[in-house]
Amino acid sequence: MTAPAPPLTPGMRIEDLGGIVPGPGLPADAVVMAANGHVDATWHEGSLFLVWRTAPTATPSTRARVQVLASDDGGATWRLDYSVVAKRDLRDPRLVSWQGALLLYWSTGGAKGAPQPDRTWVTRREGPRAWRRPRAVTPSGSVAWRVRPVADRLAMTVTTTTGPSSQVELWASDDGWAWGPFDREHPVVHRGGRGAELLSLPDGRLVAIVGRDPGAGGGADVVVTPADDVTRWVGRPDLRPLGSPSAFLDDGRPLLIARRSCVGISPDVVAALEDRVDVELPVPGDLRDTVARAAAGAAPTRATVHLVDPDERSLHPVGDLPATGATGSTATVPLGERDHLCFVVSVPPGAWPAAVGRRRSTAIGAMRLRVTR
Repeated sequence: MTAPAPPLTPGMRIEDLGGIVPGPGLPADAVVMAANGHVDATWHEGSLFLVWRTAPTATPSTRARVQVLASDDGGATWRLDYSVVAKRDLRDPRLVSWQGALLLYWSTGGAKGAPQPDRTWVTRREGPRAWRRPRAVTPSGSVAWRVRPVADRLAMTVTTTTGPSSQVELWASDDGWAWGPFDREHPVVHRGGRGAELLSLPDGRLVAIVGRDPGAGGGADVVVTPADDVTRWVGRPDLRPLGSPSAFLDDGRPLLIARRSCVGISPDVVAALEDRVDVELPVPGDLRDTVARAAAGAAPTRATVHLVDPDERSLHPVGDLPATGATGSTATVPLGERDHLCFVVSVPPGAWPAAVGRRRSTAIGAMRLRVTR
């Protein structure tokens, strides 16, 4: 295997703000295990809230916890506000500030630590360290990836996986508590993909990044909807795997942070990928998929910032975040129109291959990000 590729030349300014989990500002009652990830954050009523998953490993665990921190000084110090313990795996927590309410969503997995998806849950904050009793949002076998405001409603992308194939539905809610399909007659907006990231543009269109199933060719679909029909998803394939996609607006323009592999690739192959030319190898398709997944799991990774062109449905790399071995799962909150606070999950320096690092320990750090390109 070739050596890790160097970081992309950054088209951004970054200020390292140090470790958060673990970090000096954590409260004594916060539980911190070896694997810390699945991070999300939001502003709510002037305070900064952060949620993350902690567990013995990044793989499914019945010892996993989802914990919510609150900060009144921009993240310098934190207090524990809520904790979820379910004796089954917990994943993909999401915080949403909506119409004066702070909502928390998360997904459960198998009761024995198996990797199968279970369902997504929601709770609502009633006051300091006071949260409503959780309720299930999705049926068994369906889990949400992202919840975002869309016009005057909330939208949720829901993935249902049957065997090797998946489909994505777009759901809607007026209060974040009761949910149902945007279009009950045609709930499915994408087939052959999962983990759909979602972002509403200033002109009313939606951008979605959907990870494609290996049987659908792998990589991702870059989707943009018409402003007058957010359930009509029109996508363009991108052959690059985009792990743990997280989108946000930078002065009105959409940006995406996603995980990329750092295995060295020759310039001609990179050019082929950029031109979306499918490079066929002289091996069966199923074997190619297996080899690709194995290579991705063994390679170190970095979190890369992309500019999203919604008109062309394309992504353009800006640069890598400086957390070496980053495993993705970033969260970004605004500090200004072109200024952002970014929380990034990374493995310890020198933990390579990535498959080893992800199972050993991961931490969450903070940085100030300004894209200059």
